[in-house]
Amino acid sequence: MNAVVSLLERTVSASVALEVTIPESHPSAALLGTRRHGSGILFDNFGLVVTANYVTLGARNVSVHSVDGRRWTGRPILQDFRRGFAVVAIQETARFPALALDKVGSLKAGDPVFLLAAGADNSRRVHDGVVSAIEPFDAYWEYHTDHAVFTTAPSPGFGGGALIDRRGVVCGLVLLEVAEIGRFTLAIPLDDLALHREELLQRQGVQQPARGWLGVFCYSVSHHVVIGGVIPGSPADTGGLKSGDVVLMVGDERIQDRGSLYQLIWRHKPGDRLQLRVYRNNAIVPLTLEVGDVDAFFA
Repeated sequence: MNAVVSLLERTVSASVALEVTIPESHPSAALLGTRRHGSGILFDNFGLVVTANYVTLGARNVSVHSVDGRRWTGRPILQDFRRGFAVVAIQETARFPALALDKVGSLKAGDPVFLLAAGADNSRRVHDGVVSAIEPFDAYWEYHTDHAVFTTAPSPGFGGGALIDRRGVVCGLVLLEVAEIGRFTLAIPLDDLALHREELLQRQGVQQPARGWLGVFCYSVSHHVVIGGVIPGSPADTGGLKSGDVVLMVGDERIQDRGSLYQLIWRHKPGDRLQLRVYRNNAIVPLTLEVGDVDAFFA
């Protein structure tokens, strides 16, 4: 019991709450709002915080709160749309409590874990459980990971909380509440952050080749992909895609699931033209879209 209490004390001190304001003019404001709350975890003693990408997307001001009531100013230094995390640098000079990061490969199904997140009124909450599965996952917003971690622990607070193993090491970032039996939450890997720590400390970021993006929300339904919505001003919007469209073909390839649609989009570079055939109002409609760059769009 003493070991458990000591572990919680050490991990909770590295947990932070984030309060973020976003300009109304930013493209993310209509989707996510102009005031956001999130969780984060310090992974460097000089004040680097990892959180969910959507929490700080378009941030004008970031306020970082410790569990003991201290408050600092944060600045986003990395937005990773591909993997879904962001890094915030605390601007004040101090030595901060921090937790080590490890790759998701250190976990396996059945391992005990706990989730640590910030809640309302700067509280900290912990839920424990086990890893129920580590498997590929794609989401409705043009997102895919090969190694999503599903756990039996329910989400304890705001998004961006830490998935922590029995050693007190952060092995993932809580992104979604799945709310399925035995799979209550989904955490994403932080492998790149663990591997490229020095680059981040030098404020260089992790360099990734640009890949295509349309700005769609979509769902797989009975071996078809249905457009649930498009981001205003995105390539999908300007190219004429509409909510309710069923994507039949991209170029010469038939689309039967969301993952294959994403892979086809990502094969293209920003500026490429993409030929689509969609089913709309009992007719097949051809569309030509110019592929965009998500980083540039939300910059």
